[in-house]
Amino acid sequence: MIKVLGLFAFITFGFWLSVSPVNGQLPCAPLGVLNLSISMDAVVTWDPNPAEECGVSYHLVYVDSDTGREYTYWVAGTSLNISFLPVCDNYVFTVVPISTENVEGEEVSLATKIPLPANANLTVALLMVSQDGDDVTIQWIMDDAWIKCADRFRVIINDEEIDHIQDIYTFDTSIVIPDLAPCTTYEFGVVAIYNWVIEGPVTVVRRTIPEGVQSPPTLIGVELAPRNVTLLWLLQSYASNKCPVSAAFVDIANNYNTTVSILDQTSRQPIRITLSDLVPNSLYIVNTTVINSAGSSRAVPIAIQTTS
Repeated sequence: MIKVLGLFAFITFGFWLSVSPVNGQLPCAPLGVLNLSISMDAVVTWDPNPAEECGVSYHLVYVDSDTGREYTYWVAGTSLNISFLPVCDNYVFTVVPISTENVEGEEVSLATKIPLPANANLTVALLMVSQDGDDVTIQWIMDDAWIKCADRFRVIINDEEIDHIQDIYTFDTSIVIPDLAPCTTYEFGVVAIYNWVIEGPVTVVRRTIPEGVQSPPTLIGVELAPRNVTLLWLLQSYASNKCPVSAAFVDIANNYNTTVSILDQTSRQPIRITLSDLVPNSLYIVNTTVINSAGSSRAVPIAIQTTS
C-alpha cells in the first residue's frame, strides 16, 4: 500500500490507494531526509537523502505541540523559518518528502525547543537570602518571559578563604543549604541553564554565617599512668567552624578543674591535655569542653582509671 496525495485547488488531502504496478514497478516512495535540525535563529533545515532515486517535488512539514497539530507547510526547498513560534516551547517537526507522483516518502521527526533569541535575558534578577542558625535559604526570581527557558539552575557556594567551591543543581527557584560553617563569609551565586548546557550570567550575593560554638571534641587517644593521664582530643575542623578556638576546659568531678590554652590554627591539630597529681589505681570522671569566640561546646564526659 502506498499513500498518494491528491491536490485540488490548493486543498491537500491524503488517502491510501492500492496502486497497480506500471511495467512491473510500483510508484517510487522517497527516502527520509537527513540531518534534520534547528538553528539558533529558529530555522528548521534538512538535507536530501543522497541515495534518493525518486523525483522529489516538495516537502510536507508538520508542526505539532503538546496540544496537537498546529501547522502544516508545503516547502519546495530544504528549510523553514519558524521564529514566530513562542521561544522555549516544545515542538515536534516532521518532514515528509513528496515525490513527483504525489507519493509520500519516509517521515523524519525532530523534537526540540524553540531556541532563545540573541536578546534573551537569562539573568537571575534577584537573590533573597535568609538564615536560620547554620542553615541558609536562597530564593531567586527571573523575568517571566524567560524563566520557562531555564531547564535547571546551578547554585554556587564559594568559600574563598579555603578555596572551596561546591555546585548544586536544582529545578526549583529556591534551595536550603544546611550546616554552613560559623564565622564564614560565603559567596552564593545562581546561574540559569538553558538547553541543559548553555549558562546565563552569574548573580552573586555574599553572606556571613554568625558565630557558633564548637562541636564537642572527639577523644582519639589516652595514655594512662599511676599519677597522671594524657588525653588526645580532635577538634572540629577549621573548614567546619572558623570561629577562633582559645581554650579547653577540663573538669574532674569531686577533684579539680583546669583550663588549657589553645593557639588556634587553620590546620587545627589534635590537642594534648595532661592531668597530673592523680591518685594511683583510682577512677575519675572527666568532662571536657572546647571554648571559642561563641562560647563553650557541650561537655564530653569520660571515665578514666589511673594505673597502680
